[in-house]
Amino acid sequence: MLNFKKNLGCAGCRDHSLVKIVMNSGTRNRIEQEAELSDGSKVFIKLSEPMKPYDVLISDDGHMVQIVPEAEEVVCVRLSDRVTMAKICYYFGTRSIPIEILPMSFCFLPDKALEKACRSFGLLVSHEFRPFVPEAGAYAHHGPRYTDVYSRT
Repeated sequence: MLNFKKNLGCAGCRDHSLVKIVMNSGTRNRIEQEAELSDGSKVFIKLSEPMKPYDVLISDDGHMVQIVPEAEEVVCVRLSDRVTMAKICYYFGTRSIPIEILPMSFCFLPDKALEKACRSFGLLVSHEFRPFVPEAGAYAHHGPRYTDVYSRT
């Protein structure tokens, strides 16, 4: 079994020649885990930090794989103005809810109480099936926004 202990980064740099590991947002946050490659073989990952979409991992013997975000059900909220955007992001931020902030919208993992709160603000709420890449948070290392470096379908 291959062991991956080093993350080369490269978030957003798609390399179609590399073997892929497809992971949802929760799996990308686990720093130690067994995973399955796109070719079906099993590997072990032990890193010091969570993975980001399109990071490239390298094994002890030089094999490289790329992390690909898996589509998952998310709740997306459309906003009509920046003041409401600031208010609702503050509301979510004070509850430490992982959210992905996009231009005039944001997304989070399904939660009926949070959906109800959004509707109480008069916001349009929908369910979508796509990769979820939440903000890194206040104590994370800040770099480029990962949702800015890959396109959505």
